[in-house]
Amino acid sequence: MVLSRVICGRLRRVDNAYEITYYMGVDVKIYSASEARQNLYGLIRSASTGLRVIEINLRGSEPVVMINKAEMESWLETLDLLSGKEELEIVRKSMVDRNYISHGDLRKKLGV
Repeated sequence: MVLSRVICGRLRRVDNAYEITYYMGVDVKIYSASEARQNLYGLIRSASTGLRVIEINLRGSEPVVMINKAEMESWLETLDLLSGKEELEIVRKSMVDRNYISHGDLRKKLGV
């Protein structure tokens, strides 16, 4: 329920996330609604395994996208971080300064 409110509040930014997928090398497969209906369970399994994005086109409607829930949450978190001027400036500065640590090192540092 909380996630649905977050998604509804950020629908405009989801389009940007979708565009980002092309630059990140995410595997996007496009299907018509008829093809998707015939292969629904396989498409769900495919989308649930990771960086596989399924685009479904229904004639006369905007396309919809099926992705892994964890991936969507990650996109929303990234968009939230990059939408604030202060946060974006910190990210840019750390990239220039190369002042960052690996995910594993961060987890160790935080004791997680």
